[in-house]
Amino acid sequence: MDSSRVFKFVFEDKDWLKKIGIGGLVNIIPVLGQMITQGYALRQLKNQAAGRELPLPEWDNWGGDLAAGAKILIGLFIYALPAVLVSIVASVIIAATADASSDSPSTISTICACGQTIVQVVWGLFVAIISPAAILNFARQGESIGSFFKIKDVIALTKANTKEYAMVVIMSVVVNLVAGLVGGIICGIGTLFTMVIANLAVMHLLAQYNNIISGVAATPVAPVIPEQ
Repeated sequence: MDSSRVFKFVFEDKDWLKKIGIGGLVNIIPVLGQMITQGYALRQLKNQAAGRELPLPEWDNWGGDLAAGAKILIGLFIYALPAVLVSIVASVIIAATADASSDSPSTISTICACGQTIVQVVWGLFVAIISPAAILNFARQGESIGSFFKIKDVIALTKANTKEYAMVVIMSVVVNLVAGLVGGIICGIGTLFTMVIANLAVMHLLAQYNNIISGVAATPVAPVIPEQ
């Protein structure tokens, strides 16, 4: 896997500034903006898996991007939901067992707080590991939201080449951390734009992984056919 390409390819498109600029402006719209930019990045994965790394996709499929991105974010939210529910239940128990007359937390509160932290860390690691494969499976199986939860298929993708998949997971985390850091330095608002680059970079990684395992796991990603 060519990890150096992840940080280069976006800037090799002659219109990269315009395309990233549009994505950053779209990201200003809460929730809907993030759905659209996720769907846009998914087209990069599909194009690259079909052998077209560049140019970056044009902003010419707003409805399709919104639909695909909404499915991705819903799928990822459902994966994260168990940790959210545990946090809510633990918070309620902690609040209900708090002793207003004492500065020290009750035993039950302490146990709940520790358990909540453990669940969040463990489940967070699970979601970080499984999410890239879930997104790739989504792209490979016709963008059906149900493909996010075909656990057998998703696990098979993680095991198709464990060394390369580990690289995908690690690089995905690094890319998002760098994007957040750089975006935060640029007056905070820069994150709107750097996260577009991060989304494209993660999809670039997934496309590379898809191409590496194409002879191991069936069902290649269907390419995006440009409109005439």
